[in-house]
This record gives sequence, structure tokens and C-alpha cells, in this order.
Amino acid sequence: MYKNSLIAHFDASQTAIGVIFSMAIVMLGLSAAVAGTWGQRSA
Repeated sequence: MYKNSLIAHFDASQTAIGVIFSMAIVMLGLSAAVAGTWGQRSA
């Protein structure tokens, strides 16, 4: 949906946009795991 807009705005390739998106999803998952563990210990 937004891929073409991102490619045009940042003058990047589809591969670069895909890699950045994948890295963002991995970081989201890791932060959720850490925050969930921390939240369980605090409760």
C-alpha cells in the first residue's frame, strides 16, 4: 500500500524498503518479549 510512496520519497529500492520493514517487525517482536517479561516480574 505505502511501498511505492516510500520508494519514491526516499529514492530507495524495493529490497531496501523490505529489509527496513522486516527489521522493524523484528525489533517490535523483541521489544514486546522484553516488555512482557519485565511486566510479569513487576506485577
